Amino acid sequence: MCPDIRADEILELQAHHLLCAVCAAAGAKKPPCGSYVTDTIRRVIRRDPFAQLKLVADIDLARSHYLDIDLERKSRLADDFISRRANYVSRAKDLEVMCRLDIRPNTTHPAIDVVRLLFQKIESLEGICYHEAEASDDWPTCEYARLDYYKQVREKGGPQCYSMDACWNLGEELLGCGPYSLLSIRTREEVRTAKAESCRKIEQADRLFIRPHHLMCMMCHYGLGDIASPLNVDNLHEILVKMQTNPDIPITLNEGCCMVCDPCPAYDPAKHICAWIYTRDQLKDLRVLHKLGLKPGDTLPARQLMNLLADRIKTAAEICGRKSGFVGESYVWAPCSSSESGNYEKAISKGIYVV
Repeated sequence: MCPDIRADEILELQAHHLLCAVCAAAGAKKPPCGSYVTDTIRRVIRRDPFAQLKLVADIDLARSHYLDIDLERKSRLADDFISRRANYVSRAKDLEVMCRLDIRPNTTHPAIDVVRLLFQKIESLEGICYHEAEASDDWPTCEYARLDYYKQVREKGGPQCYSMDACWNLGEELLGCGPYSLLSIRTREEVRTAKAESCRKIEQADRLFIRPHHLMCMMCHYGLGDIASPLNVDNLHEILVKMQTNPDIPITLNEGCCMVCDPCPAYDPAKHICAWIYTRDQLKDLRVLHKLGLKPGDTLPARQLMNLLADRIKTAAEICGRKSGFVGESYVWAPCSSSESGNYEKAISKGIYVV
């Protein structure tokens, strides 16, 4: 069910084996599915957070007609029907996991989405791997279930695992915490080196490459009013200063990660992608381009571009907020937390250039 795979292949696994992999990472020596399975899951996800995972559950078993099962029509049953039916405990766990993640069985998803959704939606193993009722011979419980290694791992990281600032400050110290029990994380040294090198490139640049919606992020930063110091986790401040002091510098609009992204804990430099919110951000890029009447790769002088932004996009919510169609309860399509702060609107009203 879970062989080792090449980087371009899909890893097929039973849904509840994700929980086994977390427990194994936390110290469970003999997971019921076997260490080979949990080691493979952990290795594949750590190696590539965008590895495709097919989460499976044996739902086709229920298509067997009851008369085929109980009367003399067993020839219509699959050859392995009896052994598959006997695996009902595992099947129940798979479906409980998928129920909580709100995904269909036997569908494929990027590993990073599955892992982050797992820790967002599932608080503990209760109701999946163990229940209030005592275990029985017919419904046995994993020997590690009531220790709830999963819950310990989830609580160990807490909200820090989802904070850019915390990830930048702590880096590898978060390994083993929450989603970073399975996912890799950029080290403190890596993001600090990236910050220094990328700032040097911006300082020396005679042309800037910016993803369109980062123009709006930059204005939100400017609208805060506290812009005396750079941000650690991105290069918005440096881009802003460069544009203010060089109003005619060419800005090329890049659909995807840009000069802002290098020091961000969520940036995957090997794949050149934002690991946390890449799908939503690409849509925001295209929305901004549409509003501006531009296309990917277009280049404009900084002042002209910012004047166009102020003229065409009056509020953050129309691109980044619920008003634009993003859904608050969604993992993939959640609105930006700053979309209703008023910071963008303050910055647009003020402008970044003093005439």
